[in-house]
Amino acid sequence: MSTERFEMQKVGLDYFENAPYLFRSTVVIRCTPQQLFASFEDADAWPAWAMPITHVEWTSSKPFGVGTTRSVSMLGNLIGHEEFLLWKPFTEMAFRFNQVNRDKALASFGEHYQVTDLGDGQVRLVWTVGMEPVGPGAFFMKISKPLVGWGLQWTLSGLKKYMEKHGNKYQ
Repeated sequence: MSTERFEMQKVGLDYFENAPYLFRSTVVIRCTPQQLFASFEDADAWPAWAMPITHVEWTSSKPFGVGTTRSVSMLGNLIGHEEFLLWKPFTEMAFRFNQVNRDKALASFGEHYQVTDLGDGQVRLVWTVGMEPVGPGAFFMKISKPLVGWGLQWTLSGLKKYMEKHGNKYQ
């Protein structure tokens, strides 16, 4: 597999309000904010609940925070090299893709996770995904936006199932 990297637009936190394509999904999960964030730090957890992800490698050392980096491998041999823009333990995190290994796939991409402690061992997670596909992906997105939104909500339901089955390991 190629190790080549193609630069992407370096978006900021305002991207999660004005990206060309925005998707927001919400779920209530039986877990604590601490358990949820511990799972976010677990590289092996992501492929277990996020079907497109096949491998996660943290490229920064703990403690994680703003500026932390990681590489995420996905189906179709796409690799996103990420940088965290926001890291507020137990409440909020956001990252963007700085680079991908495939030219003309995406101009920009980012994710924002907002966690609200509902008490009684439950959290609400609002997951915002922003993207700007290019090339054939831009055309495909115009006709498949509802399907993409459904797929992201389905992915979030995978996190709910994962946490409600395995959340106790993150005590």
